[in-house]
Amino acid sequence: MITIEQLKIFCGVHDKRIMEPFSHEGRTYATNGFMVVRVPALPDVTASMPFDDFTSKIDSLFADYVGEWIPVHLVPDVSEPCSKCDGHGWLFVCPECDGVGNVLYVGKLSNYDCECPLCRGNGTGNFISDKKETCSGCDGTGRTEDREKTSKIGVVAVADWMLRKIAMLPDAELLAPRQYRESVIFRFSGGEGVVMGMRQK
Repeated sequence: MITIEQLKIFCGVHDKRIMEPFSHEGRTYATNGFMVVRVPALPDVTASMPFDDFTSKIDSLFADYVGEWIPVHLVPDVSEPCSKCDGHGWLFVCPECDGVGNVLYVGKLSNYDCECPLCRGNGTGNFISDKKETCSGCDGTGRTEDREKTSKIGVVAVADWMLRKIAMLPDAELLAPRQYRESVIFRFSGGEGVVMGMRQK
């Protein structure tokens, strides 16, 4: 059985609506906007579906799909430590501007919105603060890689970083399409999913 922690690796990190798994009509979903995983409803997931017509759109991706099931092979990890967060996966929120990146300067005649002198307009940094936020440079992983690298699945290319996530699921297989589609279906012990594909160049 798939756990909530296993599902969370498929959740988004920037959109609050998809930062956690959610359940709807007997299934639990996780998505980062590029791929969706669904499993039978997990009792500990209480968040409800944050989108209209989400399930009907996902169901349509599984319809009339012709291809051959192939095992997912582990794609080598060629990532490097993130230079923005020094590999931590998070950054301190600037205590001067509270992460906004600018501060209000009160003059004798007028008030001005100015770039924060502490974080230089970034809103975050490697200084000491009580607040942390996920690094946007690495999506909280602490590592960065070339997201343009792909592997061919049938006639569709799939980004290697997404294939690495799928390969972490038990007994994962991809349905290699025989003709171009915008997505590739995958299945694993306890669930199924769909991942965005790209045209081969």
